[in-house]
Amino acid sequence: MSEAESDKAARVLADFEGRWRMARRIGQANGPDARLEGEACWRPVAEGLLCEERGVLSVEGQPPLEAYRRYLWRSDLSVWFDDGRYFHQVPGQGGPCGHWCAPDQYDGVYDFSRWPVCAMHMAGAGAAQGVSDGDGVPAVGCLAAMMRGCRPPVADHAACPVLRPEG
Repeated sequence: MSEAESDKAARVLADFEGRWRMARRIGQANGPDARLEGEACWRPVAEGLLCEERGVLSVEGQPPLEAYRRYLWRSDLSVWFDDGRYFHQVPGQGGPCGHWCAPDQYDGVYDFSRWPVCAMHMAGAGAAQGVSDGDGVPAVGCLAAMMRGCRPPVADHAACPVLRPEG
């Protein structure tokens, strides 16, 4: 399979296994912008892959903070919060996804067209309206829970290190 054909292939759970560098922008219309940089580590568990995000969250005008979040990704590419609540379905070839988190609806789009670079954009409507992912589209605070841009996996598949805040 050529690289171009591989880029267009539907993603499967095994494609995500390993350590990935992660960067996420979180823009808000009614507050300071934020940026999360760190790693996302997908490792095998009985139910699929456990995704652990660790990084440094920098909010304009505030000291950096350590950020951590876990999700369960199942073989059908459904994503679940670590407390067992359903999050959303990842379309294998990229495309739309959604998440209802009362009272807000969050709609996203996965982009795998430059695989292994991947991106996810999320926008929302409801009580939390007014937050943006930096491109002028209203988005939600829940965006911080999602992968926002990944680059090729790091070669080492060991457990993700804990990243400490700067300063």
